[in-house]
Amino acid sequence: MQGQYQNQQASSTRQAAYSTRNRARLILDAQEVLAAIGLDATMEQVAAHIGVSPTTIYKYFGSKEALLSAAFLQIWEEWLTWSHEAETPCESLESLVVTSRKFVRVKQTHPFFGKVLRKVLGNPEFLVYELGGPSKVALRSLAKRGEIPADDLDIKLLLWSQAEAGIFSGVHATEVLTPTEADYALGLSLKLFNISDDQIEKWLNKDLKLTVATSE
Repeated sequence: MQGQYQNQQASSTRQAAYSTRNRARLILDAQEVLAAIGLDATMEQVAAHIGVSPTTIYKYFGSKEALLSAAFLQIWEEWLTWSHEAETPCESLESLVVTSRKFVRVKQTHPFFGKVLRKVLGNPEFLVYELGGPSKVALRSLAKRGEIPADDLDIKLLLWSQAEAGIFSGVHATEVLTPTEADYALGLSLKLFNISDDQIEKWLNKDLKLTVATSE
């Protein structure tokens, strides 16, 4: 009886490991779909690109949207980990500025992620609500600590998120902005929070010490 139970446990463990590997493989393959087509890829396009049936995608993720979201979230979190290194994410307005400046230079440090962003950031809703969300949370926290003015905060956060969306889209999707021009636009948006010109100039002139990620 004990031997049968142990065999069942071993079988269950193997099955879980198999499912985990399959799920991870689908996520990696879906990142290639994002780089080639973007979030608007149909189920047929996703399945054909990955080389599996729609049934397999439904089995592991429930929907095409869930798979593509998981694929983007993984590469996004990997980039954030690289970007923040040893520092606490968005612990100050300066760290938020540093992250934004690194983000507009993704093509330099993470070429594949840059290809993904070129396709994904053409979606205005994704820009404002998905990428802008973490910034809003960080800014609300800074306002509570008194590091930025709390007056008219909701309006300022709305304007900030729209400005970020325009900057990121201008660099990665439409490519009408260079990283240097994006820095300048970022500096203008910082005036929403009554940051002095001297402080903005100091942050924007800081050496980011960028290196190409080894995984790419």
